[in-house]
Amino acid sequence: MTSLYYIPNWFFTTSIVFEIIFAVVTALVAFLSFKVYNLSKQNEFRLFGLGFTFISLSYIIWSLINLFLLDQLNESIKVLSFQQFVSLGALGIYFYMLLFIVGLVTLNYTTLKEKNKSIYIIILLTSLVGIVTSFNKGFTFQILSSILLAFLLIHFAYQVKRNKNIKSILVFAAFLALVVSHIIFIFSTTQYVYYVAGHIFELIAYILILVRLSIIIK
Repeated sequence: MTSLYYIPNWFFTTSIVFEIIFAVVTALVAFLSFKVYNLSKQNEFRLFGLGFTFISLSYIIWSLINLFLLDQLNESIKVLSFQQFVSLGALGIYFYMLLFIVGLVTLNYTTLKEKNKSIYIIILLTSLVGIVTSFNKGFTFQILSSILLAFLLIHFAYQVKRNKNIKSILVFAAFLALVVSHIIFIFSTTQYVYYVAGHIFELIAYILILVRLSIIIK
């Protein structure tokens, strides 16, 4: 049986709250991106908004999955597997992975100097096929997420080097925390402490993004 992750009972409800927070923050980023696009008509902002919309939807699905399973599993440590999802008649986890990867690929696409739909499709299909054909889909998903986030981190590192301001530093620090969180999630199939730590780093990332958003709003 391939496990997705281990979750301690005491953290299960908290993790759902975290996921809702992640969904709200990413939705705010998407909203502001679309707002800037409507003013500037720059396609990069539209793509940025789409990327975060997909990610926000993925977090909504993740939180709904865990809410659905909250009363289904009563062990002191909850072990979530694909077999359990199928037995419960839910394929939401596949949609979560799909939307999250689509979001990350879209964000990476915005960083390319030359926009080519073929490149976008190739990267997206390669990522999705890698997950679908993998025996351990959860592990493969976290590996791909870490790689895609690492590319974004490199992009924002160049932004910090070029701009040297607090706004760029906040975004860089946020994506650094996201990279760390997904690297930690890779090990969440072995011990629950990694699932908790991954969520904490992810929360730090979105708090930093929220601070960055507050600066824009002001």
